[in-house]
Amino acid sequence: MNLLSSGVTFLYPFEDDESDSETTEFSLMGERERYQIEAEFKRLIDKIRDQQDLLDKMECAFKEEATKLKEEANTVRKQYKEKEDQCQKLKDEVTSLRNEVNKRNITIKKIKDRSSYYEGLEAKILSLKEDLEK
Repeated sequence: MNLLSSGVTFLYPFEDDESDSETTEFSLMGERERYQIEAEFKRLIDKIRDQQDLLDKMECAFKEEATKLKEEANTVRKQYKEKEDQCQKLKDEVTSLRNEVNKRNITIKKIKDRSSYYEGLEAKILSLKEDLEK
């Protein structure tokens, strides 16, 4: 059995300096305990790396999703703008057609008024003609 791997801590007394006894205690710490500490440290480091990798993957996925959402938003904005332009064109067309209908109604009214005038004039002419014939 190896003295260092036995797990037993040996203290060698030093007469002059107490700090040397503490140093000796740590230096005589068993190899198994050091390996356990190193293994635990490595396990924790690996766990941190795994968590960092997971975080990086999630961040990458988030950025991809954000990019897709921005692209979709731009597409929707473009479609909205196109629909808005189409709507404005239709409004302009409706306004133009209303103006045309109003002009035609005015023309129809003028024709009816003239027609009434000519009918009245015709009636007057016929009346005068009858008066002349008598």
